[in-house]
Amino acid sequence: MISRGLGVFGPAYRYMLENDTHAPGSVDRVLMENMIRLDTASVEYLYVHYTPLVVGYKKGDRPQLEQYLENITSGCRHNEERVEAIARFTAGIKNYMSEDPDAIRFGGTEEEIIGCALSQIAGFPSRLVYLADTEKAYSGHAIIEVYHNKAWG
Repeated sequence: MISRGLGVFGPAYRYMLENDTHAPGSVDRVLMENMIRLDTASVEYLYVHYTPLVVGYKKGDRPQLEQYLENITSGCRHNEERVEAIARFTAGIKNYMSEDPDAIRFGGTEEEIIGCALSQIAGFPSRLVYLADTEKAYSGHAIIEVYHNKAWG
């Protein structure tokens, strides 16, 4: 059986996520409520069936992100270079944004959400992955997986 939802990482994480301050319906909250734990029961589903390998992004839906993508990837000759350019940008995104902490906050999953969106706009299937120490809440991390060269990575 595939484990899904706030309790997939055990009781400590369930408590932490049930008391999370993200607003109901926010991107982070919806992602947390729909998490699927990677284990022997879910591995085939997640790596073969779950994420579509065709990106349904429609040009013009996110013009500001399209402009960022154009600036980030100008000069890239190959898809591998484009993936690397997006990764470099999101890793250093704090350097490109306002220094006013009240204007924008980073340190949660914002970088990963932006990186995932940029990857999809660039035509690469992508998804967010949460990594967690199931024995200790508040010790997780979020990464992006991008499908290219016929593999997730």
